[in-house]
Amino acid sequence: MGNTVTFLWILSVPALAAIRKVLGLGVGLGLAKKRPTKSMPVGYCTIGGILTSVECGHQGPAEVLVKPDCSCAADGIDFIYSERNGNLSCTNSFSKIAVTVEADATNRIALADVNVNPQSGVCLNVWFQYNGSLLEVQAINGNYVNCSYVEDESDNINLPLHVVKDLVAKFGNK
Repeated sequence: MGNTVTFLWILSVPALAAIRKVLGLGVGLGLAKKRPTKSMPVGYCTIGGILTSVECGHQGPAEVLVKPDCSCAADGIDFIYSERNGNLSCTNSFSKIAVTVEADATNRIALADVNVNPQSGVCLNVWFQYNGSLLEVQAINGNYVNCSYVEDESDNINLPLHVVKDLVAKFGNK
């Protein structure tokens, strides 16, 4: 017995714009918190934070146009539907983008609120490396910063504000 597989690749800016009209503005953004939706289209991020975004070109990759069933490492969204078992799978290929200026977010999110904290350089949701692990700022309490490990959000650690400030500055310059 055969299996029909339907494969849809979103690999260009016009395709991404079309899928966003159907599924909402948050499609193609890897924001972990406060992701834009149709009912709440504002995306929230901070200067010094990291966005993950599907960064498509204006046209699909040339190798895909020549051979549509080839494997391609470009950013995009893959939808695969198997008629045999009725499964729909979706895979996103994101790029990580450091938000250094407001336009980094506003060029990717239709409505974005970009929080700027110039006093310490440390703000909520900013990522940095500490002892070989990637951490995210969860809260700032006076001279201490509560952070969680990006890979395992269940573990938290408190670090002095001045230590986090130095680490954020180093991470942002990479």
